[in-house]
Order: sequence, then structure tokens, then C-alpha cells
Amino acid sequence: MSNLYTTTESPSPHAHVVAESPGVDAAPSAIVVASLRGDPGHAVLDEAVCEAVFRGTRDQPAALHVVSFVTDQSATPGRGESAEAREIARQLQEAGIEYRVYGASAEPVDQVLGLVEATRAQLLAISVRKRSPMMKLFLGSVAQQLILEAPCPVLAVK
Repeated sequence: MSNLYTTTESPSPHAHVVAESPGVDAAPSAIVVASLRGDPGHAVLDEAVCEAVFRGTRDQPAALHVVSFVTDQSATPGRGESAEAREIARQLQEAGIEYRVYGASAEPVDQVLGLVEATRAQLLAISVRKRSPMMKLFLGSVAQQLILEAPCPVLAVK
């Protein structure tokens, strides 16, 4: 008899692919990006594109693996919307960067850290936002967990 309350295997970090470019797997290196919707002008994407060019080869930048989060007023991440993912894909295509865009899973920290490991990312770029002291007390911070647990350097952009 199976146990309905536990899972034997964690879901693949690639389970929620929304958009990708054809050469993403051929890129010389990878950067994982955790992007919050509402990030003004996608500042974290702009910084990640600069890092992709810097960390790639002379002929080809690093690929970006972007997890797109939507948020509500309670600071809880939710699944990325397809319109948001399409906008991110458009920006990266215009910049000439290979990419794969993912919608956020129910466990965003595990998903992002899983992507960092699966892609052997050189860098994790995250967008951060200000939270009140009360919100910090009651809710765990995805950004804080990522900064503390990532096995690679983390670039926090606000």
C-alpha cells in the first residue's frame, strides 16, 4: 500500500519550463535567475545579461535559466504567468542570450537550488525587495534562504 502523504522523489527543477531558446543547452556556462514580477524594469535581468556576457566565452554568452515569480501583498511567491515569461523571453532574445524560463513551483527555494545544481550555474542572481520588520518575523524569506544555501556566488539586485 502506498503512502499518499509522502513523495519518494522530488520534482525535477525543469518541470515548469514555459519558454526556451534553441541553443540553451549548448551554452558554455549557466546563470540561474530568480525574478520577481514587478521588479522595476527587470533590473535583475539586466544585471544577469551583463554577467552572462562577462562569464561566457568570446563568441557565446552564458545561458540564463530564469524562474519567474509572481507575488501578492503577503510576500508569498506564486507560479509565473505566461505573459510575464513571454516578456522575459523577448528581452533575452533581443539581448542575444540563450535562455530557459520556468514558472515557479510550490517550493521555490528547492526549485531554484535544484536548477543551480542541475545546470552547474556559475552564479545565482536574485531580485530582492524591502519587507517590513513584522513580515520578516512571520514569513521566511525566499531570498534569504537562497543567499544562505546556494552553492555558488549570489548576486542580489533591488
